[in-house]
Amino acid sequence: MIRNFGRHIITDIMKVGLFVIILLLPFNSCILNTWDSSLNLNNTSNDTIAYTYNIGNINDTVPDLEYCDESQLYEILPNSSEDIAAQFKWKKAIGSVNILHYFIYSLDTIKKYGLCKTLKNNKQLKRFDLNHDELEKMNWRITYDGKK
Repeated sequence: MIRNFGRHIITDIMKVGLFVIILLLPFNSCILNTWDSSLNLNNTSNDTIAYTYNIGNINDTVPDLEYCDESQLYEILPNSSEDIAAQFKWKKAIGSVNILHYFIYSLDTIKKYGLCKTLKNNKQLKRFDLNHDELEKMNWRITYDGKK
């Protein structure tokens, strides 16, 4: 009789534990997900573009050139947009003192001159220097329309 009582308690505990796990499972991704994709880059041009960005102060003028061959470039197809995911919170990273520097490049230019020469000679199609208030007004959506 005591053994059966003990089994029922263990079975009940297991059922409750399983219920709690099933109940919390949908919230797991919210708790563990540290990626923020609230920033969006919209390419309304007819060309595939490459871009890079950095966050710094207003005096930062170009991407890091020390390791330009290792610079991370991302591509966006024509007439499409992409959420820019980062492992930090965009709004907090830019805050009230930092500027988001966005550099848009032509893939043809990079193929012709190479990445380092393109970066060093400021051969970008467009550059955006945006503070927190400007990004808020844009609803954190940067649009490249193909115009300089």
